[in-house]
Amino acid sequence: MAGPGLTLLLLSAASWAGEKRDAVLELLGAFEEPVAQKNLEALGEGVDAELMAIADDHAVPHSRRGNAVVALQFYPTDPVHTFLVAHLTPGNDALLRRKAAHSLAAFGAAAVPELAPSLADEDAQLRIAVAHALGRIEDPAARTALEARLPTESEPAVKDAITKALGTGTP
Repeated sequence: MAGPGLTLLLLSAASWAGEKRDAVLELLGAFEEPVAQKNLEALGEGVDAELMAIADDHAVPHSRRGNAVVALQFYPTDPVHTFLVAHLTPGNDALLRRKAAHSLAAFGAAAVPELAPSLADEDAQLRIAVAHALGRIEDPAARTALEARLPTESEPAVKDAITKALGTGTP
């Protein structure tokens, strides 16, 4: 039985939920496969705002929050860009930082200045995600950032990710 505090929390969460929230949450529930762009587009306008709200809602399971950040790659708008850059910064949830790096690649060359500094982050998993993201961006600045990090990278898994992103074979 829910106590008064939990009941109030549930009621307040329901009162601010957007009209498409349940439909978006349903799509984000897939464990094995990421949400498909066509399924999000079928929901119409405002899905990007729902995704950002879900990503920031600590009452939503962590996996769905991560899926929401990944799905934002399909909405390359200024508000989404700002949201993803904010989530990439140190001090944020590690999983959401990695997912933000992934989604920022959809912004192409414009995302390189935000992604490149994270190649030196203390989180090796984030460095791997950033290497993959930069590898997806077909821009000389992305390649330059990867090439600059490769000789100083000490973690073998990150070195491997950078090498693969550069398409140069073995480190």
